[in-house]
Amino acid sequence: MSGEQLGATEIPVGRWIRYFVVADVISMPIFFEIICRHAPCSIGALFKQLALASAIAQFTIAHAESLSLPDDSSELVRGVVRASAQAAISTKLAERVSSVNFGEGERFQKDMTLISFDCQLYEGKLAVAKALEQEMTVSLKSAEFLASRGSGNLNNFKIAKARYDRASSETRIIETQLEQCTIKAPFDGSVAQVSIHEHEITVPGEPLMSIVALQDPRIEMIVPSSWLTWISSDLRFQFRIDETGNTYIGMIDRMSASVDAVSQTIKVFGEFESATSDVIPGMSGTVEFLPEAHLQTLRILPDIQMLNAPRQ
Repeated sequence: MSGEQLGATEIPVGRWIRYFVVADVISMPIFFEIICRHAPCSIGALFKQLALASAIAQFTIAHAESLSLPDDSSELVRGVVRASAQAAISTKLAERVSSVNFGEGERFQKDMTLISFDCQLYEGKLAVAKALEQEMTVSLKSAEFLASRGSGNLNNFKIAKARYDRASSETRIIETQLEQCTIKAPFDGSVAQVSIHEHEITVPGEPLMSIVALQDPRIEMIVPSSWLTWISSDLRFQFRIDETGNTYIGMIDRMSASVDAVSQTIKVFGEFESATSDVIPGMSGTVEFLPEAHLQTLRILPDIQMLNAPRQ
């Protein structure tokens, strides 16, 4: 066989390492059995060792497969946690605040009342509008009856109909204004800032409260535009948060539609692979793109720590 043919059939170093690691994991129970002949052992300890061997195997394979990502992928970038939804609450009304039901940091559910206003004036206007609408209804029915008998004037019927429509529209307008007397939450979330207090008069258009959604936070990062040659949607990465020191696995969700020509960077957005209860908007951390096998090691490490934890 020629040297050229031999080169074509060479097994990559990464695959050799994979074979070695698999053989090591398979031989672990045999080695453990030999040890147990000379010292007390337990099935629980065996599973701990197997789990540890599996983690070591995944980590070793991760290094063997490190060539699956470009060299510049090891460069660290900064990431910021952003809320999936946020809103600055304001109103068109200039009315007195009767209640602020949630303070900063408090959580709420969708459709709960956040702020309510004293709208007695609008309630009085609505009562007047409904009375006028009722009066116009009677006038319209009377004109309609006379017109059907041929004893009424058709123009009188049209005028009565127009007056009824006007009264009905005014009622709807005041009802809409009354609906603005209570501000309800558009989504589940938490209060980030409160800028108004009870008994104060609102200024139309001025922010009263800022709210953020806590479910499904996003990760925002800025990466070199040269990474567009290999970065893509569904690519996973490691995200270590500065504030807590916890490490999570994220996944690229989408990228900005344009590159910043000055800095030669592009904005990239990611999402957490699993649910996060201790992550809030505004947290920041370090993003690192790693081989999938390395990320798999991060996924199973909590299980290994639980296995090796001493029993109470």
